[in-house]
Amino acid sequence: MTITSKEHRTIKTKGSDMPGTGKLTGDQTDLLAGITTSLHGLGYPAMKDDILKQAQKNGADPTVISSIKNVSERHYTSSDDLLKEFDESR
Repeated sequence: MTITSKEHRTIKTKGSDMPGTGKLTGDQTDLLAGITTSLHGLGYPAMKDDILKQAQKNGADPTVISSIKNVSERHYTSSDDLLKEFDESR
């Protein structure tokens, strides 16, 4: 499944995001769009701290900040690499 945020960035998701339907809930769609928007200007590779600082700089809402705080502490090579982390944590 592909989701396009308000900034026209594409987010690829698994069909299992909403069990049994192959669809995302509105909350999941909003969260992924918020995460994508909060990453604007982030250079890769990036560590969790870099990602968190960029999200705060971009005015991410508390739900997005909280989600970023829950990702693994490692180098992320691209936005796709980072978004996989959110997909796996749901």
